[in-house]
Amino acid sequence: LGLATNDKTEGPAQQLEYLGLLIDTIKMEVTITKKRCDQLRRTIAVLLKEGRAKRMDLHTMQGKLGWCGMVVRGGRSRMAGLRDIVRDSRGSKPHRKLQLPEDLREDLEWWDARLKDMEGGGSRLWLKDADHTVLTFKSDASGHMGWGVAIGDELHFSTWTEEEALDPDMVLKEMVPLLYIAETRGEQLAGQIVRMGVDN
Repeated sequence: LGLATNDKTEGPAQQLEYLGLLIDTIKMEVTITKKRCDQLRRTIAVLLKEGRAKRMDLHTMQGKLGWCGMVVRGGRSRMAGLRDIVRDSRGSKPHRKLQLPEDLREDLEWWDARLKDMEGGGSRLWLKDADHTVLTFKSDASGHMGWGVAIGDELHFSTWTEEEALDPDMVLKEMVPLLYIAETRGEQLAGQIVRMGVDN
């Protein structure tokens, strides 16, 4: 018919690659392709070895890892170092070299280890008509009193020790009820969708 073909189009398949992501309808998960993992790990190795990088390269890395962070478990929480250095250097020349702070190095080391072994580390695919009950918990913490979490009709809570009450780190305190849920209900909640209502 004289119609132009699009080489980027793929036919029906149970596994499909899209911008470095692997969509797998057999395992029902989205993960990162080995090729993209290897590319990112090579870049991370250079960054860690040199200890500094051009702002434009860090900005590019922020975009790439941010994209992967959508499907890598825990990935979003490991973007703060890159986000901060790019934000704080706003207005600098793109080729200006920036020293990598320790927290960013730790984030990059985490990414390197995660990308080395992506087995079971992707994001689950949930079909629209599938039975996927979402379990919802609500937690809160006070700076000086303690913390609590509602699990169905049950209320679990505890007070801080005198030393804990003096700690000003509210992000850490808000994490305590989440850790409590993980420790006491982890096996029971395995494989389910859990939504935690938390202030941080």
